Amino acid sequence: MRNTCVKTLGFIFCAALAMPAVSRAQYVMTASDSLGNSSFNSAGNWSSGAAPVAGSTYTTDGYLLRSPASGSAYTFAGDSLTLGDGSGGATFSTVTGNNNALIFKVASQTLTVNNLIVNGSQIRDGLTDGQWAALDGTITVQSGGAAFIAQDTNIINSTLEGTGTIYIGDNGAGTAARVIEFTSGSSTFTGNIMFNNTHSSANYSRAWFTQGSLMNFVIGANGVNNGISGQGTLELSGNFAFNLSGADNTIGDSWDIVDASTTTTYDPTFDVDGFTQNGTLWDETANGSIYQYNEATGALTVVPVPEPATMALAGLGLVGLLAARANRRKA
Repeated sequence: MRNTCVKTLGFIFCAALAMPAVSRAQYVMTASDSLGNSSFNSAGNWSSGAAPVAGSTYTTDGYLLRSPASGSAYTFAGDSLTLGDGSGGATFSTVTGNNNALIFKVASQTLTVNNLIVNGSQIRDGLTDGQWAALDGTITVQSGGAAFIAQDTNIINSTLEGTGTIYIGDNGAGTAARVIEFTSGSSTFTGNIMFNNTHSSANYSRAWFTQGSLMNFVIGANGVNNGISGQGTLELSGNFAFNLSGADNTIGDSWDIVDASTTTTYDPTFDVDGFTQNGTLWDETANGSIYQYNEATGALTVVPVPEPATMALAGLGLVGLLAARANRRKA
């Protein structure tokens, strides 16, 4: 709004005049990128007929967007890039790679998209074991979901936002190098993560939350929460953060955080924000109750307040744990 003031007869009258809203040009892909060509930083297949520029937004409309065919680092120039969000190209697969995707085709390449929106599309690569590709910026996962599919090590440095489902798709070989690594410690994402592959082995869908990374869980009524599930291999080196502000507090209430169907490893650097560790258990007092996360079951549960004798034993156990850690450091 713009204020216009007029002085008359000794009085000042002001009127608010509406300013026109700033509009952004919106462009879509009209075909998939062919091998060796990329619309990421060139006119390619954009409806504008020009390379992406600031002040405009871009949508793949279900077509394949390839990374530049050479070079080590590129930043997308448009105000935003939306993957999916249309039916012009391939349908969205949450399991196996197809042409509704952003695909890396150059090893050791980093792409930065400061406002990447994924709504029914994939982020994947066409590389192989022993190689890597990285994605920086911000990723917002909308209701259509986002599938991450690795044929090498995919390093997702982007901050994760949104509430749509993240799918960890089939890596095709089951090798340890074909993994999705999430590294951001400032993510606000509160959707589900689902491992999804066509094999009978958890090795075909792999994800690793690296040291310093963050995964958020919103806890509600008994059994109501976002979580991690599906046949896959999950390594946890970062932090869990539980939002307990709306959580029920009845003893026995329980929330499935990491489902038993997922093969999970907790590294020594794993932490639960604000909780106190006692072996594989993590406790926090909130809403007048004690919430306990159990690494062995992957569940968060409201537990009874321990008796004084039990608390004393627990204290001795904690002292022993701290002493053991101190001895390990000396060794």
